[in-house]
Amino acid sequence: MPDDYYSISLAPVDTGPGGQPTRRVLLTGEFDIDTREELTSRLLDVVETTAGGPGGGRIVVDLAGVRFIDSEALGGIIDGYQAADRAGLDFRIANPAGIVKRLFEIIGLDHLLEPAAG
Repeated sequence: MPDDYYSISLAPVDTGPGGQPTRRVLLTGEFDIDTREELTSRLLDVVETTAGGPGGGRIVVDLAGVRFIDSEALGGIIDGYQAADRAGLDFRIANPAGIVKRLFEIIGLDHLLEPAAG
């Protein structure tokens, strides 16, 4: 069950590059060991739903509102990425800032980062 210090929500499906349906997962707040189970579950649900749709698809995890993320929560995102990869879906991370962005660079997952708009 969500706590006051974080939220996980889904934006309406839109059309991404190449006309692929894109599902955006919006994360806000602080993510740690206490949030990993729910984060992983929600991402796996999104992968299953997206993979079941027509024409493949993309999943974008938007971290614009994330103030803190620890290794356990990062592991939940990696679980989602691996499931999407197995399902043949494009999985990207958008809008990480500061130390959150640096963590993706340090662990070698910066190839998942979407280029900044502009």
